[in-house]
Amino acid sequence: MNPKTILITGAAGYIGAMLSDQFSRAPGLERIIAIDKNPMPDLLRGNKKIIWISAELSEGIWRDKIKIYKPEIVIHAAWQIKELYGQKDLQRKLNIEATRRVFEFVFREACVKKLIYFSTISSFGAFAANNLNSRFTENSLLAEDQYLYGREKKEVEEMLQSFYKNSRENKQIFVLPKVYF
Repeated sequence: MNPKTILITGAAGYIGAMLSDQFSRAPGLERIIAIDKNPMPDLLRGNKKIIWISAELSEGIWRDKIKIYKPEIVIHAAWQIKELYGQKDLQRKLNIEATRRVFEFVFREACVKKLIYFSTISSFGAFAANNLNSRFTENSLLAEDQYLYGREKKEVEEMLQSFYKNSRENKQIFVLPKVYF
């Protein structure tokens, strides 16, 4: 598969900006739709392959702007990692609701063939029994119940599994650092 267009969420963040920059160097790729609620980083300014969209993912307004470009791959790297103490509703909006909107886009748009979602090992939980001799697999339970970051990632991975199971589309789904489907 040689995509012409990819969508990268969280494009102003550390991972999103680096991915946008590196993918822009691929000769066959025509454009990168880079979306973030924050301003475009200096690293991406002047890059002719980048189409920058300033938007909050949870609001969903961005979807109509992106549809016209027909992205074949969506890389979802947006996440509010640092806990917003005293603002749990806002954090939920930025993480859970935003990710739900991205998944809805992926599973409703026929042009999207592949989703790459950045998750975390934290969704399995930090337990004394975890060790290097018992590695996590696709069948391992998502067990985090204490820390907000891990709980939110766990909830989103369960949401993604539900979207996938209920989809009639044949899409490739990759959850990094692990692959599910």
